[in-house]
Order: sequence, then C-alpha cells, then structure tokens
Amino acid sequence: MQIKVAIVEDDIAFGSLLKTLLVLSAAADVVACYLSAREALDHLPQTKAHVVLISGARLTHEDLVDNLWVNSAEIAGNGIDDDGNGYVDDVHGINVIAHSGDPSDDFGHGTHVAGIIGARGNNGKGIAGVAWQVKLMILKFIDNQGVGSTSDAIECLNYARAKGAHIVNASWGNSYYEQSLLDTIATLRSSGIIVVAAAGNDATDNDRILSYPACYDLDNVVSVAATTRSNTLASFSCFGYRSVALAAPGADIISSFTNSDT
Repeated sequence: MQIKVAIVEDDIAFGSLLKTLLVLSAAADVVACYLSAREALDHLPQTKAHVVLISGARLTHEDLVDNLWVNSAEIAGNGIDDDGNGYVDDVHGINVIAHSGDPSDDFGHGTHVAGIIGARGNNGKGIAGVAWQVKLMILKFIDNQGVGSTSDAIECLNYARAKGAHIVNASWGNSYYEQSLLDTIATLRSSGIIVVAAAGNDATDNDRILSYPACYDLDNVVSVAATTRSNTLASFSCFGYRSVALAAPGADIISSFTNSDT
C-alpha cells in the first residue's frame, strides 16, 4: 500500500521553534503555552534513541550531526555488513528504498522533522530542537516524491525495534487499515516503543474518517494534531475527540533544511 508524508506542500516552513510563540503573539494563552513548553524541556529524556521515520535526513547538517544515533555494531566505511542485518555501513540508519546504509534525504521533510525533534541546542549554531541531546536514528522509506510503501515502513519499524529505539516519529500515513502494519506496531508496543503519529493534514474528523497509523487502537500510538502560533487548531489539521490524543505546534515552524549544512 502507498503511504504519503503528512506535509502541507505550500508551506515554506512547517512549524516554529517553541521560542517564536512568545515573539509572534502577545496573547496570554499563547505566552502560557510557550512558558509551559519551555519548562517541559527540562524534563525530556535526552539520551534515548528517537527514530525519524520518513525521507531520511541531511547527515552533515551542523545542528544534526552531533545528535545522530550511532550503530555501535557497524564499522563506518569498511564496506562490510558488520552486524549481519543485510545493510552495509548502516552507521546512522538505513535507506530501505536503495537497500543501503545511507539514509540521506532527497525530499526534505525528514531533515526538517529531525531538526524540530533534535537539533542540537545551546551550541551557538542555527536552531534548537525540542530534545537537544536526543539520538536520532535516521530511517528512510519515503522517496523524493514524498511517497513510500507499507512494506518498507514495516522494515524500518522492525529495524528500529531491533536497534533499541524508544520513540518512533511517524509523520506519514494513509486512509487504509492494514493488519500487517498494526501487527508491527503492536510488536513495538511489546518492546516498550511509543509511536508518535501525525493525525493527518486533510482537515477531517478522525473519529469518522480514520487515518493510519494514527488511528490504530493501540495504547503505544499517540495521535497528534497541529496547532498555529495562536494556539488554535491549524486549518489543515485532522482532529478527533476520541481519536486524537493531543495537539502541538505544526505551522510556520523554523527548522533545518536539506539543501544546506547550516
């Protein structure tokens, strides 16, 4: 089954750093939202592996390079599949499409999401992500057109579980219930892995028109809607009283881009 990224194609930047909320609005509720989010940074786990499961990432970006997960069972650049998992030199993750250990981004979305999650903070460079010292495992199954297959997504999920990931970012999906994907995410649950899934960008009610993986009835799936700088639901975001767990900033976000290391 074909999967597409959850992306608003006419947005140049797709969210904002938490600190921009204070600058862009004087509304009391937005300031409160910013302050609460800022305090939350002190309570985030900073060393667990976080999976960016999308279109790869720019592995040389100055705000990402220090936070990339490293496969300790692989020797970089020796041209050998040291850990025997079928991928040569999968030091920072895998590219399922090319069946290689190079998950470099050729679409852009993955680099942007990686920066939002884990751009290095307090380093005097560029931006800062939400989790400044997180380890980013880069898994690529989305091609340069923003499309991927369910089977490739499942391979990435299985890799993440095998390599000890703790959180999966799934900013992708479609409207098809697929038992194989459900079963795979259930297996992640048994390993204690949380899947944070985009509610979707079709501006529909997920209680009536379901989107997957966000709507799988598993307690390790956290469905997230998008909010604006005014702390209101983004016009494109899906929603759902029963099916969406929470909402987070998802419009006009400043983050890393795939065409530059800065």
